[in-house]
Amino acid sequence: MIETHGRIVALHDGLADVRLSVASACGACGHRNSCDQHGGNRERTVRVAAPLGAHAGDRVMLSLPESTLHLGSLLGYLLPAVATLGGAIALAAGGDAAAVLGAGLGLGAGLLCVRLIGRRWADDATLPMSCTPTSNSPHGDTP
Repeated sequence: MIETHGRIVALHDGLADVRLSVASACGACGHRNSCDQHGGNRERTVRVAAPLGAHAGDRVMLSLPESTLHLGSLLGYLLPAVATLGGAIALAAGGDAAAVLGAGLGLGAGLLCVRLIGRRWADDATLPMSCTPTSNSPHGDTP
């Protein structure tokens, strides 16, 4: 399990917006000082199913099975690569230029699929991420 702590900043219809500090995730990256992945902000907000009795300001622990992370990585890297290869093979009979065109079209289609699936997952509150309150922190303190 991959676990991180956060704080509930808002509740909406059974969902919680949880603010996470991304400094620990970015700490091992060699590009952490020049990366603008989060607009220079070291916090990120995610929306998850709210635990029962949760209030804004509560500290929570988010847990994600490693298999879900592996599936996302596989999808993000392998799908565009396979689509690129498939496009090149599909148009290879038309010559080298057609194969290059097919590879480009396949890559574009693969990246579009990854983007669409990623957006669907981002809006899906049924992903196997669990959000549990932490008992060692009183309501309302800072993370």
